[in-house]
Amino acid sequence: MTQVTFYPLGCADTSLIEFQDGRRMLVDYAHRRSGDNDKRCDLPALLKVDLKSAKRSDYAVVAFTHLDADHCFKSSEFFHL
Repeated sequence: MTQVTFYPLGCADTSLIEFQDGRRMLVDYAHRRSGDNDKRCDLPALLKVDLKSAKRSDYAVVAFTHLDADHCFKSSEFFHL
């Protein structure tokens, strides 16, 4: 069964779509957390755990809906663009 996970980032979310065949698609990426008291998720840490548990080294597709900071902030630090 296809599964969707939403990572709360404040103004926007990152969505992870896991397809039945094991491929994964990420929609938007914005690592906005700043410090331990910030309630936003630690997106890079969560995504690294996801990839490791799926025994994958990357996502099949990464899509950015638009280039506002709340949808792509620090993406170049996580992905090789």
